[in-house]
Amino acid sequence: MPSKFQPRIARSRFVVTPFTPERMISLGNILVQDIQARLDRAENVADAPAAPLRPRYAKWKARKYPPAIRNLKLTGRTRRGFKVTAASDGRAMIGFTDPEAEKRVRFQKRREVQWGVSPRNRGRVEAEVSRMRAVRVGKGD
Repeated sequence: MPSKFQPRIARSRFVVTPFTPERMISLGNILVQDIQARLDRAENVADAPAAPLRPRYAKWKARKYPPAIRNLKLTGRTRRGFKVTAASDGRAMIGFTDPEAEKRVRFQKRREVQWGVSPRNRGRVEAEVSRMRAVRVGKGD
């Protein structure tokens, strides 16, 4: 089912950066996908393995919703609400469209920070920015 949420695009009169709001949305979506892939591997924002679950919860999760790792996939509500929320020239904002999901993440951050940009995520976005600039320069020749 397609999502009804659409990122808000703020337009300015002059484009100073080579990145339009549409390009920033695509960069933001790459970052969102990369963060979610990191969460699937149960890693925190330092690209290290996430802390193990408490023994009783780990046993319950292994039985009901395997695997018993801290991957934040129990209901899917938190991950569905994580999107590019706004974009403008040279800037994109990622966040939660669901207030309940935002509340859950705020609570989880007290245990361990998993939501955020890790060094590997930053490197992936920087590589994509370099690729986009190279393609733009190549088209201008």
